[in-house]
Parts: sequence; structure tokens; C-alpha cells
Amino acid sequence: GPPGTGKSQTIASITLSTLLNGGSVLFTSKNHQALDAVIERLSGLAADINYSVRTYDRSGDIDVSFKDVVDEIAQEAFHQTQDFDPKLKSKLSTMATARSNALIKKERLESIECEIADLLYRIKFRETGKYQSVGAPHQNYEKHLFIRRLLQILAVFGRRKPEEAKLAELAAALDAPLSTLNEHLEKLRFEKKSHTSDVDIIKLTDEIADLAMHVLPSVLKAQSELSEEALRELLEESDAGKLLDHRQPLGKAIAEKVIKARPLWLSSVQSASKRIPLIPGLFDVVVIDEATQCDVASAIPLLYRAKKVVIVGDDKQLKFIPNIGKAQDLNFMRLHGLDPTKTVRFSQSTLSLFDAGLRVPNAQKTLLTSQYRSAPDIVDYISSQFYGGALNVAVNHDTLKCPENQKPGIAWTDVKPVLEIRNDNVNRAEVNAIVEHLKSLLVNQKYAGTVGFVTPFRAQVMMFETEVIKKIPGELLAKAKLKAGTVDSFQGDERDLIMFSPTLTNSSTSSAVNFVRKDFRRLNVAVSRAKAVAHVLGDLDYAKSNAVRSLGKLAEFATRKRSMAAGENVFDSEWERQVFHALKKRGLDPIPQYEVAGRRLDFALFGLGDIKIDLEVDGRRWHTDIDGNRKVSDIWRDHQLKSMGWKVIRFWVDELDKDMERCIGLIEQELT
Repeated sequence: GPPGTGKSQTIASITLSTLLNGGSVLFTSKNHQALDAVIERLSGLAADINYSVRTYDRSGDIDVSFKDVVDEIAQEAFHQTQDFDPKLKSKLSTMATARSNALIKKERLESIECEIADLLYRIKFRETGKYQSVGAPHQNYEKHLFIRRLLQILAVFGRRKPEEAKLAELAAALDAPLSTLNEHLEKLRFEKKSHTSDVDIIKLTDEIADLAMHVLPSVLKAQSELSEEALRELLEESDAGKLLDHRQPLGKAIAEKVIKARPLWLSSVQSASKRIPLIPGLFDVVVIDEATQCDVASAIPLLYRAKKVVIVGDDKQLKFIPNIGKAQDLNFMRLHGLDPTKTVRFSQSTLSLFDAGLRVPNAQKTLLTSQYRSAPDIVDYISSQFYGGALNVAVNHDTLKCPENQKPGIAWTDVKPVLEIRNDNVNRAEVNAIVEHLKSLLVNQKYAGTVGFVTPFRAQVMMFETEVIKKIPGELLAKAKLKAGTVDSFQGDERDLIMFSPTLTNSSTSSAVNFVRKDFRRLNVAVSRAKAVAHVLGDLDYAKSNAVRSLGKLAEFATRKRSMAAGENVFDSEWERQVFHALKKRGLDPIPQYEVAGRRLDFALFGLGDIKIDLEVDGRRWHTDIDGNRKVSDIWRDHQLKSMGWKVIRFWVDELDKDMERCIGLIEQELT
């Protein structure tokens, strides 16, 4: 889960889905902040039902073990729920299956449409008479394109009948006759009819969510009720525990009754050992969050308690700090007769639990790619620098709170260092500049957003905290929820405006430079804390010197001049070019690659009143925008645009090929 991609929400969904199916969950994390985030999402969903236990909190106000819960449940009166309707739970399951099937159909339909588009491209190319032997020198690009498409088509052979696969294979051949291409085209058009669906996936998703929230309290209440006999056994255990001073460990049978009554447990990794019995497979699902901060050994007792485990983290954020060195790690392996070359994936000195999880063969791996927190420019930076361009912008622009005269995204203010001899990792010029800027925002502009100050060094934090309270009234700082901290202390937090102080200059000590240089992921954490604006105030010349490459890339990104592509040169397919000219011929004014909410539309058209249309031309298997970014899943992308007042019209290449004029006519009608 990269920053802002809904990791806590995903964990909450996994938890509730398991509970609705009658299962039990243990949610753990190295830090309490992650526990707080999930608890916040779960609170209020079934507030009247006592189904969860938190073992310990940071303040120490909560300290609960299984034996404490035994005493609590033993005092509860026996009663049976009358308001649980099993038919509603069955309906929920049926709706979820229908939604899953609709999504599978949609995916297959899109695959067919892309194959049709590829075939139409090749057929048109042949019909122009320009097709020659694939061995011709000027056909190298075409050959490369066909090979790539061949590999894409072969990927779906496994789902086809043998005769269908044979035809697809023949059509994929570079020298396939025109008759074969046309025959395969008709086959695909026929197959397309069987994959159409009238299910509104967005509407069905909302209905599932509503029904789940309605059913959840009664399901939890019914599933967590114990029989009179079970309550009597817990009472006996409670009485025995008081007599024996809780010296005996809980047996499996008693622990399972506790789990039935309280199916959700939340605990830090450290606090679980004394409060949750070490019984194999005690929980149906154990979720371990912040796994990149957790070592393998600490997790083993948690894995022992699990029938199934979900490991959650992000190896592109801060890495874990090992508690033993490499030499000691190797000595332990050899002491126990283990071959280091074969057990390296369990290394306690080099791998986090997340790293070890990634190395488990055949484990299901999921990357959360929709970024809901930050402005498009910020997402673009962290996506391109740390996640291979995989992230999609999903933020609601209306929630972004920017200072006056500042656009959402990443900004850099050049702050030259003052000449002073220090070796305590402090940059007074940056502190002064940030404090003055913050004073202007909070005192003069009355900025209403939340603010964070982030820097790699603790000494810089301390100087900022000292100076800021001298210049800005405390009530304004409190209103802005000002938090000042190192990059490490800010992980998992967020603010509308983040002011980042790199601190480094030409006079910085080599140890300070190496501290930032050795872990490029610190800048991922620093910048991604920002929702609206990440404002860097530092020495631009030093950054651009690339003494620290990650800082140099950030400076280059923040100060680059972006040119908006316009005109005919921005089309990423021949079909887009044809649609553009067809619209112009009708007297319409399409704007190619129009940017909205961090995404580029193929065409934007504006009609009478508030009518605005997003026109998308689909058909390429890997459809990217002009910036080279992969386009988001159509369903959720369209849903967000519609919520912003846009009408979304999509035409597949097959529709345009059959009747371009009809398609253009539909657009004209929508505009009026």
C-alpha cells in the first residue's frame, strides 16, 4: 500500500468481510498509529455490539488480556437474538457474486474489443495496398508491433475452445491472409454479444455497501452469542483463575469460546505475547500492518496463531532497523546447521517481514494503485520516482486546501544558506524562511488548512519548534494542527500543506549527506505526507548539484517547465485523429488531452449551459495518455468524472469503424 492508497480502508474491509462470514481476525502492527487508523474506520459500524478487543494503547489506559475478557464474558447474561434474518446475508452473498461476474464479463469484453481494434488496424493496413513482406526493411516497426500484439492475443488462448484458439493463432500470424483476418473479426464480433451485461456495477457496489452496513450489526450479534453451556464453562474458568491467581494458561477450547464472543482483536506486535494465548490457528485471519517495520522473528508467534495471514506494508517507504548484524545472523544460521544460501529469505539482519513475504512462492500479491490523498502533481512525482508509474490519481479536488496564489502540487523556494560553522545538522536560513512563510500564511492570509514541518534531522526540528512559537500565536498553530517532526516520525501522517526542509548545503557534514543519501525513500515519505501542497524550502543549487541524487530529482521535478500539448500532435492513435477531424467537420470544437482531476481526457467538448463531455476512444490494449500514464479502470474513472458534472461517452474502435457518422451524431445530441 503506497502512501494515500487506502491501506487502512482495505484492512477494515478485509476485517469486516471476514467477520460477516463468521470468521475471526487479529489485526496487529508495530505502531499504535496504524491501529488507531483502522479502529477509526470500524467505530460506529456496529457501535452497540461488543465484538472487538484492543489489548493495549500508547497511553497505557487500555491493558486487556484474554483472561480479562473471560471474566467479562462470564458475567454476561444468556440471550438469543431474534432480529437476525439469514435471508439478508444470503442476498448479500448473491449480490457480491453478481458483481464479481459482471466485472469478469466487462474485462473479457474489453479484451475482445482490443483484439477487434488490432484486427481492424491490420485489415485497413492491408486494404490500402501498402502491406509488403514482413522482411522488408521499412516494415521493422510494423513487425515489432505485430509481435507485441501476438503475445497479447496468446495470453487469452487458455480461455478459448481449441478451434477458436486455432483461428486466433492463424490470425495473429504476421503474414495471415486477409480472409483469415476477416473471418476472425466476425468470430470476435459474435463472441462479443455473449459478454454484454446490463448490470450497473457502480450501483450494485453501492447497494452491496448499504446492505452490508445494515446486516453487519445483527450478524455480529448473532454470531458472537454463546450458549448457556459455553457461558457456564467460561464462568468456571473465571472462578478457577481467581483461585489459582491466573497462573494456568488458557486452553484451546476456552480460547475459542472467547474468540466466538469477541471475534476481532487489535494489538501491537509487542503487546500480543502477554495478552493473547499462543494457540495454533486460533484466528481465521491475522493481518500484520507496517510489515516493512517488522522483523521476521517478531512475527513468527503471530503467524503461528493464524490460519491465514495478510501482510501489509510498503517497501518503498522507510526500511526497518534490524536488531542484529549480518555477522551475528550468519553465526546463528551456522550454529544451527543451516545453509545461509538456502535460508537467506529468513534473514533477520537484512529482511523485514514484508520482504520475507514477497519471497513466498505463489503468494497472492496486490498493489493498491488508486491514490486518494494527494494532488495530481504530488502523485505524479511519487508514482514516477518510486512506483514505476503505477499510481492513479483518485483525490477529490474539492477537498484540497491550498494557500492563496499557490496551485496544488510541489513547489520549491530557493533558500541560500547563511555562513556559519556548525556540525549539528541545522540550517538556520531554512528555519527562518519557513517560519516567516508560515507566519504570512496563518496570520496574514488566514490559511485554513493543516500544516506539517518535515526534515531529515531532529536538530532542525528542535530549532524550528523554538523559533515558530516566538513568531506565531499558539492558537493559530493549534488551529492549523501544526506538527513538526523528522521524516521517520511523520510516516503514516498527513497534512494539507507540508513544508520540507532538506537542511543540506555545501557546508553540510559528510555524515549528514550520507544519512539522506543512503535511503532515497525518505523523500517518498516526506513529499507524500502532503494532500494539497508539498513546499520545499532549501538550497536549490546544492540540490541540483546531485550530491544527493534523490534530492536532485525532486528539485528537477519541482522546477521543471511543463508544456501543455495541444493540436494534432497529441493523438495517441489514428482513430483519435479521425474522430478529431470528424468532429471539426461537424462544426464542433473538441479539445484533445484536456486535463481534469489529474487525468487527461481524449477529448473535452463543451455545450449549452453547463454541459461538458468527456469523449474517450477505446481500443488499444495498453491505452495511455499523452504523458505515457496508463489509463485508469474505466468504471471508477468514469464514476469520478460524473460526480464532477461530466458526461462520459466512450466509443470502441469497432463502433467507429461501423458508423462514424452515427457516433458523431450522438455527441451532437448530448451537447444540446
